[in-house]
Amino acid sequence: MVEYTVYVDELLVSNLLMNYAILHLTARLAGTPYNVFRLIAAALVGSLYVFTAFLPGSSYYHHFASKLLLSLVVVLVAFGRLPGRRFLSVWALFYGVSFAVGGVVLGIVSLLGGTGLAGSGEIVYRYLWAGVLGALVLVVAVGKKG
Repeated sequence: MVEYTVYVDELLVSNLLMNYAILHLTARLAGTPYNVFRLIAAALVGSLYVFTAFLPGSSYYHHFASKLLLSLVVVLVAFGRLPGRRFLSVWALFYGVSFAVGGVVLGIVSLLGGTGLAGSGEIVYRYLWAGVLGALVLVVAVGKKG
C-alpha cells in the first residue's frame, strides 16, 4: 500500500474554494438571489464532509442517502427555503454544476498526472491545486456570462 501525506489545511481550503465556486455558479445560472455569507456557510458545511473519511466506522457517511442528505442541507443553507419546485431545480442544477466542475478538475489532474489516475490518490493530490485553479478560472468565466 502506497502512503502519502495529506495536509488537512490544504484539503479544507481546496474544498471550501471549490464548494463556494460551485454554489456561486449555481446561484448565477439559476438566477437565484444569494447572500455571500450563506454561500460561505454552505461551502463550509460541504467542506467538513471530507473529514468523515478519517473517522473510524464512517462508512455510513458515504452511502448514497447520506450524500443526498448532505447536498440537501448544503443547498438549504446556501439558498434558504425556496418554493418546492424551485428548490428541486436549484438542487438539480447544483448537481449539474458539481459534476461539470468535478470533471474539469479530474480532466486537468489526469492531463497533468498521466494514466492510471483512478486508483492513485497521490497523483490526484499532487496536481490538486492545478485542477482547482483551472476549475476556478472556468467557474469565473462561466459565472460572468451566466
